[in-house]
Amino acid sequence: MRRINLPDGSFGGLVGAAVPLVHFNNLLATMDLGPSGVAALRNADFGLIARQPPNPGKAARTVGSQVIPPELVDATALGQTQRT
Repeated sequence: MRRINLPDGSFGGLVGAAVPLVHFNNLLATMDLGPSGVAALRNADFGLIARQPPNPGKAARTVGSQVIPPELVDATALGQTQRT
């Protein structure tokens, strides 16, 4: 959701869009991650949105999971927005 302001700065409404999760999984699937690479998309609260490759057998890798790998905790603490 995003707020829309009127020209005078007052509240004009809200706009939102629903994007199926499969869209994000398909987008991540196009990346060449190599044999042991992983790509993940998380929300502002670190809830998992999409992950490639998928790993449905692990609860920590299901949509909405806030189980965060230690590497992500370290990178976030350092202010990193990406990591190799």
